[in-house]
Amino acid sequence: MNMYNYSSDKPINDVKNDLFNRSKFVKNIIRALKELGKNDCYTIGLYAKWGSGKTSTANLIQQELNDAKDFFVIYVDAWEHDGRIMDMQYEIASQIIYKERGGKRRRSFTDVIKNITKHTPDELSIEGIAIPVGKIGGSIISAFENRKIKKALEKTIQESQRKFVIIIDNIDRLDSRSILRVLLLINQLANYGGATYFLPFDKEYVCKSIENELPDEISGEEYLEKIVNLPLNLPPIPQSSIDKIFLKALSSLFEDEKVEAKEADITRFRITYLYYGMNSYLETPRDIGRILNSLKFILPSKKNDTNVADLVLIEMIRVFDAQFYAEIYNSKSLLISDSPALARKYSTNNQDSEKKEDLKLLTRGDRQKELILAQLFPYVKTLLWNGERMDSNGLRRDKRIASEYYFDVYFSPLDDFTNVADGKIAELLKCSNAKKDIDKIIAEIVKPSNYDVFLKKISDNIDLIQNKRVFCESLLDMAGETYEQHIALTLNLSEKVLFAIDNILKNSTTKLEDYKQLLQYNYNRQRFQTIPYLIHQTVLYSTQERSRTGDPTLKEGDLDAYKEFALEIIRDMARKGVIPLSTMDGATFIYHYWSEFAGRSEVSKYIREHVKNADEAIDFISQFLGIWSESGSSNYKRRDLDVATIKQINNYIEATFLFDLISNDEKYSFLIGINDESLPSFEEPLQRDRYAHIAKLGNEHTDEFREIVARRFLYYYSSNRGRP
Repeated sequence: MNMYNYSSDKPINDVKNDLFNRSKFVKNIIRALKELGKNDCYTIGLYAKWGSGKTSTANLIQQELNDAKDFFVIYVDAWEHDGRIMDMQYEIASQIIYKERGGKRRRSFTDVIKNITKHTPDELSIEGIAIPVGKIGGSIISAFENRKIKKALEKTIQESQRKFVIIIDNIDRLDSRSILRVLLLINQLANYGGATYFLPFDKEYVCKSIENELPDEISGEEYLEKIVNLPLNLPPIPQSSIDKIFLKALSSLFEDEKVEAKEADITRFRITYLYYGMNSYLETPRDIGRILNSLKFILPSKKNDTNVADLVLIEMIRVFDAQFYAEIYNSKSLLISDSPALARKYSTNNQDSEKKEDLKLLTRGDRQKELILAQLFPYVKTLLWNGERMDSNGLRRDKRIASEYYFDVYFSPLDDFTNVADGKIAELLKCSNAKKDIDKIIAEIVKPSNYDVFLKKISDNIDLIQNKRVFCESLLDMAGETYEQHIALTLNLSEKVLFAIDNILKNSTTKLEDYKQLLQYNYNRQRFQTIPYLIHQTVLYSTQERSRTGDPTLKEGDLDAYKEFALEIIRDMARKGVIPLSTMDGATFIYHYWSEFAGRSEVSKYIREHVKNADEAIDFISQFLGIWSESGSSNYKRRDLDVATIKQINNYIEATFLFDLISNDEKYSFLIGINDESLPSFEEPLQRDRYAHIAKLGNEHTDEFREIVARRFLYYYSSNRGRP
């Protein structure tokens, strides 16, 4: 197997490497050169765009002529000489005179060529056109007018039995003044009969360049007509040949890099490339080399973390249409239907219309770009043509650029700050039966910024997890000891971990034991704040109507056994006195399930034993107050105590017990009998700003907060509305 190597853009020198069948064109040129008379003098221009194979064609011509005894070929690289025509002149003259005469050098001739210092006019006339060439250019041209040199060149050429072909390459790589000087040099050389000059260059570029140096009334094309008397165009390579060579090289590259791709993705790529116009980016052999070099560089690092069909397509856009590439990157909210940014950028009522307008701006009405985007981003197809909307989970599993979890991977180096490399996931799954190794890798790769992606990728590879229970224990460790607050309507980390655990254990044959052991695991690590949430998640989603997957977490018989096990955990916590009596995160589920599993008496007894004064009673009440934030802010506040909350608390402890503790404390006894007009509120619009700093989460143990809760509790209880 031939490994694909980076292309150096080096022209070919052998017909065996002629992938684009230039040989036929070369043979026609050779035939024309052979038909020229020995003393005929022509300047042949070979016109083609950069990268289309001009130098390769010139090399093939040189190879053919070198094999022919009746030709003498001289190759000069104008770019290699940096446009210094004195050097070019010396190389041409020395090869014609010295090599043809057996390699004997004449010092006088060398001195003439190398030591030209005399002043000459700043303008030379070519076919009646006055051309400003400057002191150096004029001196060199004048040197060729030196009779001695002219006679030596003419004599050598006439005495030779061979025809001279002088190839001057890479003229179109020079700056405008250097291009003009080289053309002036060629014009003077062409006065000496018997030599043919072959000039491969980009005509459009050369014409535009020299126009800045010519008199206003003369165009670049008109000037070239004075120099080139046999203009030829290098035949364009058929697009089918470009496509064939590129796709073959791409297949070889995929094989070398051991790239795996689904048949559906390969088909989608070929359709996009061949039928939706992606191949229009490749016009020349140089274009093929550029994109293959780019892919050779990027595939090793991204082949396992992207969909390779999407990767090749977006890389082609990056290499050949940088502006379009940047616009795609800046249009994530438009191209990905489930991007959270959509809610911020587009109005709900007119969303489709706004997005269609933005899509027109992105593609500038270019039908080809619309088709390409539709293949990369299925939502574009839905938006423009009401196509079938692809499932976001499917896009994620296939690592598509249209997935919000993979989009950024295509536009930047793989960064574990917001992503997790699939290679790391694979490494993790290989050792997923050893907790120590699992914990080590998770600690290395998982950060608060990439929790979502990590858990999504784990969910996509559940079947590769070797020891699911051990793996779930590591996920619980990742979630930690506290239960985060929500941001807007999104799930917090603890909830995401619990849902991931549900997915992992979904098909477990030991599901009941798994859930019991995970509860025990967290309890053994004294994560008392999270215990209520584990119980809540399992019990809540073990009822068919609440199950998000359609299947309950635990079936009815197993659920009863789980409740019994959870009750023993709760009772053990009570014996150790570690059930939280005043939490700020609202972990009140433990009282709910303790009461449900064992009745109110056990709960009430525990509370009576641990709540001893008014402040402790108020703190106990406060944990049942709801939590809210404005407009998705992370500035969380407690809700007001109301009658419904008092009745809820009464399910766990008699409200009379709490009332007696509070009302008998001199700090709060004066509040008995207040009217509703003096009742403070955290939520009522007219009072919200006044009490915002007090209602803020974390202030529950302050005197101001406690007094407001006490006021409302005593008011509702005294007015009989808060009594059972």
